[in-house]
Amino acid sequence: NLNDNFEGGYNVSYFTPRAYSHVFGDLADDNVVFFGLQYLVKEYLTGEVVTDETIDEADAFIGRFMADVRVAGPGVDHEVGYDYTMFPRGDWEAMVSGDYDATGDGHTSRRGKLPIKIEALPEGTLLSPGVCCFKITNTHPRFYWLPNFLETLLVQVWYPISVATQAREFKKTIQAYSILSQRVSQLGPMFNLPAEFTTANVCEDNLAIHLAQVFDLLDFGYRGVSSHETASLGSAAYYTAGLEGSDTVAGSRMLLQYYNAEANFTNVFEALHGATSIPAAEHSTITSWADVSDDADPVTYEAAEYNALRNMIKQYM
Repeated sequence: NLNDNFEGGYNVSYFTPRAYSHVFGDLADDNVVFFGLQYLVKEYLTGEVVTDETIDEADAFIGRFMADVRVAGPGVDHEVGYDYTMFPRGDWEAMVSGDYDATGDGHTSRRGKLPIKIEALPEGTLLSPGVCCFKITNTHPRFYWLPNFLETLLVQVWYPISVATQAREFKKTIQAYSILSQRVSQLGPMFNLPAEFTTANVCEDNLAIHLAQVFDLLDFGYRGVSSHETASLGSAAYYTAGLEGSDTVAGSRMLLQYYNAEANFTNVFEALHGATSIPAAEHSTITSWADVSDDADPVTYEAAEYNALRNMIKQYM
């Protein structure tokens, strides 16, 4: 269920036995931050991901959903040769056994694994649109159809790329106005800044001027997206701009699990975690101290609000 239905017929659509697929940006005169592929690869494509059970499930679904197109199904002998139907069951079963060439001698090291190779730029790379971000290739000619079969899943990398790129652009804007709002005499010696700030030297595409702005753009993205996975990817992408103020737990946990490869979560958290949050008030933690009805006494309300804030300071200072 990680592809489009029509992609099931790719096995009869290609002329060449080896296929290359690449994904690149489509903007002009801009830069993008490449990020998020590693999560998709580790979560969905790594290890023994093809099993007899998943094949049976997919076969039954395709046989029903694409019934008028398909000419084969369960019970058909797929042991010899290639299977040219909307669901190439024989090809998938060859992945389970590792016997790609139908010789009866399967390779245990490749059983259940996808016969693909993915090459990519280092995540976090800043690149111009049109530059190839990653490439996927089948590693055996039998599975020439597989790279594009996986396209629907892999293009989901657009979301973390978009968030990472936007976070970087936001930080550039924050830096520019932060510099313009400060006295040159204060910042110049510290950061070796130019004597005068102009549009040209402030807004250039360069994050080399490091000011303490890691908390100037905060991440509360979980509540604004439609799924836990989206929140995880978006929050993780936020960190690529060097920002650290996040309240999205899912993002930092995803980074620890998929980008640090450490077995002990606690040790990684203590040693490498880059985000920082604080005990904070919200609307209800303040208004619950006071009478907020329409006829409430304003003076009494202000006193209650003062006590609520005083309690926050007492608890956490």
